Amino acid sequence: MKHYLIKLKTYLISTFWLTMLVFITSCIDLVDAEYNYQDNIIFIDAYALTEVGTSTVSIKRSKWFEAYNSYSVEFVTKAKVRFENMNTELMIDFIADSTKVYVCPPDFAVKEGEVWKLHIELADGRYFESKPEKVKAAIPINEIRAEYSPEVVYYAPREKFVPGHRICIDWQDPEGEENYYLWKYKTFEPLYVCKTCERGILRNEVCQSLRFGPEYYNYLCDPACWQIKYEKEPVIFEDLLFDGATITNKEIILPFYRRPDIFI
Repeated sequence: MKHYLIKLKTYLISTFWLTMLVFITSCIDLVDAEYNYQDNIIFIDAYALTEVGTSTVSIKRSKWFEAYNSYSVEFVTKAKVRFENMNTELMIDFIADSTKVYVCPPDFAVKEGEVWKLHIELADGRYFESKPEKVKAAIPINEIRAEYSPEVVYYAPREKFVPGHRICIDWQDPEGEENYYLWKYKTFEPLYVCKTCERGILRNEVCQSLRFGPEYYNYLCDPACWQIKYEKEPVIFEDLLFDGATITNKEIILPFYRRPDIFI
């Protein structure tokens, strides 16, 4: 019996490779990809959150560079961004910061049952507003764990796996409710060099060129400062198949590419 199983396994592997060879040689055709990039499309991503100081608004514009045949999305500056409390008519202004998002006042948070609306006016006069939305009750998190892995994700620029952490979350989904979950986070990474001037020195926060001297000067942070980063891709979860269940080990991946610790 044991001998039979070994022969069967070998036979299946041989058949698989034969099938793959036939598939590869007969089903691949070269085609020219066609992309329809559109210029000056506005993308708005806004969050009014119950945690103090965490609400943000991101405004970006698509940009097509015909001369270079390239496409990018850039941060929209000088916009007027406000959240309006429909219950009290209170207006909250958001301001742009160095992380290329519009941030709320440090003491701002929405509360369960309140109704809010977003207003945005761009520098070119275009105006956008959202529909009023009611703040739902926050669902408590049962446990958060940070698990280190020496190979948490593949990093293409280095062509290898890099270390990092998995942030795992457990919670109890309320039964009989249609719920959607979105993971958002930001990290604070300590900076040691705040400014580098190539062939120059720093004067009045501006690099001034020098004809002689080293190739660059590094200026250390004094006092200590942090670089703030936001998630690159949102993590979304729907409870359609898990209504009323205990959800465990839903994770976000946090690779790190340099030595200092980070705060999340």
